[in-house]
Amino acid sequence: MSELRIDEHGTLLIDGAWRPIVMLGASVTDGDLDIETRRPQEGSQSEHVVSGWTVRSLEVELQIYERSGRYRERWQHAAALREVQTRRQAADPSLPEVWSFVGELAAAFDLRQVLVTGLDRVTARSRRNDILCTLRMLEVNPTIAIVTAQASAAPADTPAETEQTTALTADDSEYLNEALRPSTGADQP
Repeated sequence: MSELRIDEHGTLLIDGAWRPIVMLGASVTDGDLDIETRRPQEGSQSEHVVSGWTVRSLEVELQIYERSGRYRERWQHAAALREVQTRRQAADPSLPEVWSFVGELAAAFDLRQVLVTGLDRVTARSRRNDILCTLRMLEVNPTIAIVTAQASAAPADTPAETEQTTALTADDSEYLNEALRPSTGADQP
């Protein structure tokens, strides 16, 4: 799998090759937590199932810089970014390349595999000998959080008899149930 890396200096490396391309900023969108609420039995507490994360998108603002007198090289590096977007899989050329995305930004948001969906807002600045652009990426295979926080499903007349089983600690589970409990007052202890 091909690799995109933003190193500790903010430099974008394509398949490990250094280029004068540095990250100026980034924004991550979406990534909402998918929580389903249901009532398994009449009189029981709500059951909250955390099924995973929605797909996230990432925009990285880049600067392609060059030393004075190397004007043509800037455009060659811009073409390399365009090739990142349009590269096809070797096994199936009808599909776009899925890139392994690594670095501190990727680790912080758990973005491991991305599709490069666009190269936007390309601006060449002759006085500064650089090109500004935005690389847009879309998450592939989001990490699914297999975390289920379930309240006791005992009937209302015997709440203390049922042992709670959950992937979370008891305190975390109670906090999640309190935060997600409907405000109707029907489930108040």
